Amino acid sequence: MRNGLAAGIALVLAPLGVLWFTLNPGTDAMVIVPNEHFYIVTLVSALAMVAAFLVARSALDLKQFQLLLVALGFMTMSGFFVVHALHTPGVMFGHGGYSYTAEYVASAASPAGPIDYSGTIVGLSGFLSVFLAAFFFAASRREIAARIQRVISARALAGLVVAVLALYVGLSIWATDWLASMPFSRPPYAQALVIVAVVVLLYASLSQFQTFRRARRPMEGALARAFAFLAEAQAMMLLPPWSLMWWAYHLLMLAAVILALSALIIELERRRGLERFLPAEVVERVVSNDLLRLAGERRRITLLFADLRNSTTLAEQMMPDQVSSSSMPTSGRWPARCSITGGCSISSSATG
Repeated sequence: MRNGLAAGIALVLAPLGVLWFTLNPGTDAMVIVPNEHFYIVTLVSALAMVAAFLVARSALDLKQFQLLLVALGFMTMSGFFVVHALHTPGVMFGHGGYSYTAEYVASAASPAGPIDYSGTIVGLSGFLSVFLAAFFFAASRREIAARIQRVISARALAGLVVAVLALYVGLSIWATDWLASMPFSRPPYAQALVIVAVVVLLYASLSQFQTFRRARRPMEGALARAFAFLAEAQAMMLLPPWSLMWWAYHLLMLAAVILALSALIIELERRRGLERFLPAEVVERVVSNDLLRLAGERRRITLLFADLRNSTTLAEQMMPDQVSSSSMPTSGRWPARCSITGGCSISSSATG
């Protein structure tokens, strides 16, 4: 309850802050600290990448495709945001014509300073980080995830995401000019990316909230709030760089990552513990808050009755271990074949 209230307050404060500084531009301030931006964003992105990787690996082990999609979304967002940090103007790869950070700070603080990040890697990576992740989050809806899983396997999808991230990092270092020439960080393409991402994120947030209302699981509630945070953060990327509310979108992204990944880790550990004692189908019903009906349920089933000829006579002439070994080649295959089709072997007995 308290977490939900705090998240609601944060969601309201962000647009109010933007409105306040828009109506009172004199109260805004330019906090131009490239080094601090580089260290903070790199550290947070790297930690989020590691956490998302661990969640994705657990989701693969537990065969949870929906949770895998969410983890891959945060992995994508973290990977692109690492590039956003590495190309911070005046730091590391983000020289932009400036030999050192102090020169950039002095130029950016001037009235004609390079505040527009259109046509830059830092701008492109910032917009793409949330835009691409939004589609993974929306695809985590049960119906959509099932369709995707029929097209591509979980491990193939995870491998594809890792390959794309590695390719983008490499291009940002060795093909910087070509990558920066892409139009997605310039108007009107940047605004289009923001609008599409916000709509997709709000859809993902609404989907998670609907599931939360039905199942009352904390994970869906946390994801609904996290996706709403990211929708606001994506919209705030259009604000002037280094302004106070521009810094606020970094905080919103950090809050979303912590909120969502911690909820995913708790959910996966819960599933892992239940699957030690219960079948996967029962675990899914338990975590979905679908209480098992004591009266049972109607299902169409197939029964197999088999008899070994003269089994009683043979058993009287053999030792117990011989009886077991002689019938094992046949009876041992029954449970295996039944399990393939989702059934099981109830019992077997010998009669004369």
